[in-house]
Amino acid sequence: MEGGGQDNGGGDELCGTGRKEEFEQGDVEGLGAADEWWQIWNCSGSLAATTFALFVLVVSELLNPLGPDVKRVASAAAVYGFWFASAFLAMCVLCRQGQGSFGFAVSGEFRFGAAVVAMALLWSEAPVAMSLAGWVAVAAVAMGGIADGAWLAVVSLRREVPPWRALAIVFREEKQARRELWRRLYWGSSR
Repeated sequence: MEGGGQDNGGGDELCGTGRKEEFEQGDVEGLGAADEWWQIWNCSGSLAATTFALFVLVVSELLNPLGPDVKRVASAAAVYGFWFASAFLAMCVLCRQGQGSFGFAVSGEFRFGAAVVAMALLWSEAPVAMSLAGWVAVAAVAMGGIADGAWLAVVSLRREVPPWRALAIVFREEKQARRELWRRLYWGSSR
Protein backbone atom coordinates (compact mmCIF):
# COMPACT_ATOMS: atom_id res chain seq x y z
CA MET A 1 0.00 0.00 0.00
CA GLU A 2 1.78 3.09 -1.20
CA GLY A 3 0.52 6.48 -0.08
CA GLY A 4 -2.43 6.49 -2.49
CA GLY A 5 -2.40 9.46 -4.83
CA GLN A 6 0.82 10.81 -3.43
CA ASP A 7 2.97 8.35 -5.40
CA ASN A 8 3.72 10.54 -8.38
CA GLY A 9 3.00 13.90 -6.78
CA GLY A 10 -0.11 14.72 -8.81
CA GLY A 11 -3.69 14.96 -7.76
CA ASP A 12 -5.01 12.85 -10.61
CA GLU A 13 -4.88 9.51 -8.78
CA LEU A 14 -5.96 11.10 -5.50
CA CYS A 15 -9.12 12.54 -6.99
CA GLY A 16 -9.83 9.89 -9.58
CA THR A 17 -9.60 12.26 -12.52
CA GLY A 18 -6.40 10.71 -13.74
CA ARG A 19 -4.57 10.18 -16.91
CA LYS A 20 -4.70 6.41 -16.80
CA GLU A 21 -3.18 5.96 -20.22
CA GLU A 22 0.24 6.76 -18.71
CA PHE A 23 0.25 3.47 -16.79
CA GLU A 24 -0.06 -0.13 -17.83
CA GLN A 25 -3.59 -1.51 -17.56
CA GLY A 26 -2.78 -3.90 -14.67
CA ASP A 27 -1.11 -1.14 -12.66
CA VAL A 28 -4.10 1.15 -13.09
CA GLU A 29 -6.62 -1.42 -11.88
CA GLY A 30 -4.56 -2.27 -8.79
CA LEU A 31 -3.79 1.37 -8.00
CA GLY A 32 -7.38 2.50 -8.46
CA ALA A 33 -8.83 -0.14 -6.14
CA ALA A 34 -6.26 0.35 -3.36
CA ASP A 35 -6.43 4.11 -3.72
CA GLU A 36 -10.22 4.14 -3.37
CA TRP A 37 -10.17 2.00 -0.20
CA TRP A 38 -7.37 4.18 1.18
CA GLN A 39 -9.46 7.31 0.64
CA ILE A 40 -12.54 5.85 2.36
CA TRP A 41 -10.45 4.61 5.29
CA ASN A 42 -8.75 7.98 5.75
CA CYS A 43 -12.04 9.88 5.52
CA SER A 44 -13.63 7.67 8.18
CA GLY A 45 -10.53 7.99 10.37
CA SER A 46 -10.61 11.76 10.04
CA LEU A 47 -14.30 11.87 10.98
CA ALA A 48 -13.63 9.61 13.99
CA ALA A 49 -10.83 11.90 15.19
CA THR A 50 -13.12 14.92 14.94
CA THR A 51 -15.91 13.10 16.78
CA PHE A 52 -13.51 12.17 19.59
CA ALA A 53 -12.30 15.78 19.83
CA LEU A 54 -15.91 16.99 19.96
CA PHE A 55 -16.67 14.51 22.75
CA VAL A 56 -13.67 15.79 24.73
CA LEU A 57 -14.83 19.38 24.13
CA VAL A 58 -18.29 18.64 25.53
CA VAL A 59 -16.84 16.81 28.55
CA SER A 60 -14.39 19.67 29.18
CA GLU A 61 -17.27 22.13 29.18
CA LEU A 62 -19.32 19.99 31.56
CA LEU A 63 -16.36 19.72 33.96
CA ASN A 64 -15.22 23.33 33.63
CA PRO A 65 -15.01 24.80 37.16
CA LEU A 66 -16.26 28.15 35.85
CA GLY A 67 -19.35 26.51 34.41
CA PRO A 68 -20.17 25.32 30.89
CA ASP A 69 -19.43 27.80 28.14
CA VAL A 70 -21.96 27.21 25.37
CA LYS A 71 -20.32 29.96 23.30
CA ARG A 72 -17.10 27.94 23.11
CA VAL A 73 -18.93 24.88 21.76
CA ALA A 74 -20.88 27.05 19.31
CA SER A 75 -17.71 28.77 18.13
CA ALA A 76 -16.04 25.37 17.61
CA ALA A 77 -19.02 24.24 15.52
CA ALA A 78 -18.98 27.47 13.49
CA VAL A 79 -15.24 27.30 12.81
CA TYR A 80 -15.54 23.61 11.94
CA GLY A 81 -18.35 24.34 9.48
CA PHE A 82 -16.44 27.20 7.86
CA TRP A 83 -13.23 25.19 7.46
CA PHE A 84 -15.15 22.12 6.28
CA ALA A 85 -16.92 24.05 3.51
CA SER A 86 -13.74 25.90 2.54
CA ALA A 87 -11.64 22.73 2.37
CA PHE A 88 -14.35 20.86 0.47
CA LEU A 89 -14.64 23.58 -2.17
CA ALA A 90 -10.87 24.08 -2.41
CA MET A 91 -10.24 20.36 -2.88
CA CYS A 92 -12.96 20.16 -5.54
CA VAL A 93 -11.36 23.02 -7.47
CA LEU A 94 -7.83 21.62 -7.08
CA CYS A 95 -8.89 18.11 -8.11
CA ARG A 96 -10.66 19.39 -11.19
CA GLN A 97 -7.41 21.16 -12.11
CA GLY A 98 -5.43 17.96 -11.46
CA GLN A 99 -3.56 19.45 -8.51
CA GLY A 100 -5.36 17.96 -5.50
CA SER A 101 -2.99 16.90 -2.74
CA PHE A 102 -2.71 17.01 1.02
CA GLY A 103 0.18 19.09 2.29
CA PHE A 104 -0.64 18.61 5.97
CA ALA A 105 -1.36 15.80 8.44
CA VAL A 106 -4.87 14.67 7.63
CA SER A 107 -5.34 11.23 9.09
CA GLY A 108 -6.30 12.43 12.55
CA GLU A 109 -3.29 11.58 14.71
CA PHE A 110 -2.69 15.19 15.68
CA ARG A 111 -6.36 15.70 16.55
CA PHE A 112 -6.41 12.53 18.64
CA GLY A 113 -3.24 13.77 20.34
CA ALA A 114 -4.73 17.20 21.03
CA ALA A 115 -7.87 15.61 22.47
CA VAL A 116 -5.75 13.39 24.73
CA VAL A 117 -3.81 16.48 25.90
CA ALA A 118 -7.15 18.16 26.66
CA MET A 119 -8.18 15.09 28.67
CA ALA A 120 -4.91 15.21 30.61
CA LEU A 121 -5.51 18.89 31.38
CA LEU A 122 -8.98 17.98 32.65
CA TRP A 123 -7.55 15.24 34.80
CA SER A 124 -5.16 17.67 36.48
CA GLU A 125 -8.17 19.34 38.14
CA ALA A 126 -6.37 22.69 38.20
CA PRO A 127 -8.91 25.41 37.25
CA VAL A 128 -6.62 27.12 34.72
CA ALA A 129 -5.66 23.80 33.11
CA MET A 130 -9.29 22.70 32.95
CA SER A 131 -10.24 25.94 31.22
CA LEU A 132 -7.34 25.50 28.79
CA ALA A 133 -8.53 21.95 28.02
CA GLY A 134 -11.63 23.39 26.37
CA TRP A 135 -9.57 25.58 24.05
CA VAL A 136 -7.30 22.68 23.09
CA ALA A 137 -10.38 20.64 22.23
CA VAL A 138 -11.81 23.58 20.23
CA ALA A 139 -8.59 23.69 18.20
CA ALA A 140 -8.79 19.95 17.52
CA VAL A 141 -12.41 20.20 16.36
CA ALA A 142 -11.65 23.23 14.18
CA MET A 143 -8.70 21.48 12.50
CA GLY A 144 -11.00 18.56 11.80
CA GLY A 145 -13.04 20.75 9.49
CA ILE A 146 -10.11 21.09 7.10
CA ALA A 147 -9.29 17.39 6.94
CA ASP A 148 -12.90 16.16 6.94
CA GLY A 149 -13.90 18.54 4.15
CA ALA A 150 -10.91 17.63 2.00
CA TRP A 151 -11.35 13.88 2.42
CA LEU A 152 -15.08 14.00 1.80
CA ALA A 153 -14.44 16.01 -1.38
CA VAL A 154 -12.02 13.36 -2.61
CA VAL A 155 -14.49 10.52 -1.96
CA SER A 156 -17.32 12.55 -3.51
CA LEU A 157 -15.31 13.29 -6.67
CA ARG A 158 -13.93 9.76 -6.90
CA ARG A 159 -17.38 8.19 -6.69
CA GLU A 160 -19.03 11.05 -8.61
CA VAL A 161 -21.75 11.53 -5.99
CA PRO A 162 -22.94 14.52 -3.94
CA PRO A 163 -21.33 15.07 -0.51
CA TRP A 164 -24.18 13.57 1.53
CA ARG A 165 -24.01 10.35 -0.50
CA ALA A 166 -20.23 10.31 -0.13
CA LEU A 167 -20.69 10.54 3.63
CA ALA A 168 -23.10 7.59 3.54
CA ILE A 169 -20.58 5.62 1.45
CA VAL A 170 -17.83 6.33 3.98
CA PHE A 171 -19.96 5.12 6.90
CA ARG A 172 -21.20 2.07 4.99
CA GLU A 173 -17.85 0.96 3.50
CA GLU A 174 -15.37 1.87 6.27
CA LYS A 175 -15.12 -1.66 7.65
CA GLN A 176 -14.66 -3.14 4.20
CA ALA A 177 -11.99 -0.53 3.41
CA ARG A 178 -10.09 -1.39 6.60
CA ARG A 179 -10.21 -5.12 5.77
CA GLU A 180 -9.12 -4.56 2.18
CA LEU A 181 -6.18 -2.37 3.18
CA TRP A 182 -5.00 -4.87 5.81
CA ARG A 183 -5.30 -7.68 3.27
CA ARG A 184 -3.24 -5.77 0.72
CA LEU A 185 -0.70 -4.75 3.32
CA TYR A 186 -0.04 -8.25 4.69
CA TRP A 187 -0.96 -10.61 1.88
CA GLY A 188 -0.45 -8.49 -1.20
CA SER A 189 -2.96 -8.23 -4.01
CA SER A 190 -2.65 -11.90 -4.96
CA ARG A 191 -5.39 -13.11 -2.60
